[in-house]
Amino acid sequence: MPLPTRPHPALAALLAHRHGTLVLDELPHPARYVIDGKSGELILAVPRHAFEAAQWVLHIPEESDTSLQVLLDPAPIDAASRGHATDRHEACHGPPAEPCWASGTLASARLGGSVLGPEALDLRNPLYDAETTLCRALNADRAALAAACRRRLGRDADSPLAVSVDPWGVVVRCRFGVLRLEFDAPAPDEADARRAIERLVSDR
Repeated sequence: MPLPTRPHPALAALLAHRHGTLVLDELPHPARYVIDGKSGELILAVPRHAFEAAQWVLHIPEESDTSLQVLLDPAPIDAASRGHATDRHEACHGPPAEPCWASGTLASARLGGSVLGPEALDLRNPLYDAETTLCRALNADRAALAAACRRRLGRDADSPLAVSVDPWGVVVRCRFGVLRLEFDAPAPDEADARRAIERLVSDR
């Protein structure tokens, strides 16, 4: 099945942001996350008491009636299970501010008047196996990456570093936060992604 030109707005919000407000039984906490492209789960650093909460709702980008609200089914990540996903979180956000790691399966989401079930919230990345190689290619010329951020977003990206690539775009970490560069067309495989990246950095 071909990829849509743009993902569903709920998935687009999850891809565009890497921060939100995690509401644990009605108590809000700032949260930063990354997407595990292999499992489609969100990876978060959370306070110790988080696993005592009966309900986890992540508001993106912030807690409001109009924000994307994602109900998560959480599971702890112990020291023996840490690996690529938690490494990616630290690459994107730096050392975690909270002491515990968690994965969150997307159980449902609400955006405006729409409610989505788990079948519509598939964040598995078809570029997962090539993602590290694609990021390395982007980061080989960080001046070109910074120039792409200026051209596409009108933002000066100080010390940019590509930390994630999916079929619709690239996530770039810079000194002041995280930016999202969108591809002009979806890139379902590595060859398409390489061509999309070339257009992105050369603006052809």
